[in-house]
Amino acid sequence: DPETAMASAMEVEAATEYVLREELRGHDGSVRSLCVVPSTGELVTGGSDAVVNRWDVSAPYPSPQAEQIRDHDHSVLALLAMPPGILSDCPTGGFVSGCMDRYVRVYNSEGTPVRQFEGHE
Repeated sequence: DPETAMASAMEVEAATEYVLREELRGHDGSVRSLCVVPSTGELVTGGSDAVVNRWDVSAPYPSPQAEQIRDHDHSVLALLAMPPGILSDCPTGGFVSGCMDRYVRVYNSEGTPVRQFEGHE
């Protein structure tokens, strides 16, 4: 019965204890967006500081990758992982960012920008 299943699910969720593993610090403002890129295993974060950080969360002490992506002119509000094979420019996948500067940018799995779209007002 659906009510019993929902009650069981709520009991399991209530019994689950989450423990903070690590705080990732690398933005000079609030974190506004994030995604995990399956092809690289990286966590990608976008902030109100107009920066995109790529994190190797498998490392014992994660820190932003050497190169922060600083080609946005405003807060990065959206990030989406892109699987391999969607664009020829990104054969191993990548990610897409949406920014308050009205641009959508596409990056390959190495974090290199490959396309930029505009058109939002």
